[in-house]
Amino acid sequence: MNPYLNYTFNSIEATDIDYNRINYSMGFNFQTVQYGIFSLRFDYIDYGNVYDWSDTILSTGYEINF
Repeated sequence: MNPYLNYTFNSIEATDIDYNRINYSMGFNFQTVQYGIFSLRFDYIDYGNVYDWSDTILSTGYEINF
């Protein structure tokens, strides 16, 4: 099992507005030779100082190689 935790900060500068975006993500990948790769990921995105928005995303995935 490969767990991970990630933090990303972006400062967006456009012609009409500037804002900060922060993305917190965490999850894990579990790999077996016989059954493939299963992954689970959780993201929380905060659009910061201008927009009162946030997103919560839960993702799963399954890969088989043959």
